[in-house]
Amino acid sequence: MRNRVIVLASLSLLVGASLLAQTAGPDVVAENLFPLELLMKYGNTIGVVESQRTFFREELEKSKGRVADLQEKLNKEKSALAPLLNKDRIDEAAALAQADKALAIDQQIKRENLVLLIHIKNRLTPDQQNQLTDIKARGARLQEKLRKTQEIGQQWQASGKDLTELQALRDQFEGQMKAGKLKEAEATLDKALKLLDAK
Repeated sequence: MRNRVIVLASLSLLVGASLLAQTAGPDVVAENLFPLELLMKYGNTIGVVESQRTFFREELEKSKGRVADLQEKLNKEKSALAPLLNKDRIDEAAALAQADKALAIDQQIKRENLVLLIHIKNRLTPDQQNQLTDIKARGARLQEKLRKTQEIGQQWQASGKDLTELQALRDQFEGQMKAGKLKEAEATLDKALKLLDAK
């Protein structure tokens, strides 16, 4: 189980870095598809059944193999580009042709990652998709509230105010987040913000 989570997390990082990094403006992939770590963390909460888990594992293994092959090819093409760029006078046509080879493979990796996320979404029921969408929205609200809490907490610390109550709420929040209790975690952040605003 632990190895599976590590593999999913590492592939999720690859998806995030490779597929989403270039977007400017609305991120249609993040808005409409579900990151693997979200599915792994809240699979039980949304009622993922064993047949779905098996499908997700199989799809991940297939995709992981294809991405690993493509990544190896990409590394070779990038290595071939380096000596072309490491000259006083660069042959622009040769360098761009080699860069195009690397970019084409990078596009294949992005496409493979997108295919995996599409397959996952298509295997989820509409109710499971709605629940994950709600979880993502709550996560965004949590991030904003956490940012605000940390910002005011730092101001408190700088002015020498007592942080004991705030630290207790922070510990409670962290425990709730580890347990996947987003609703309770948000309520704890609301308490922290109320405390910070009151003093």
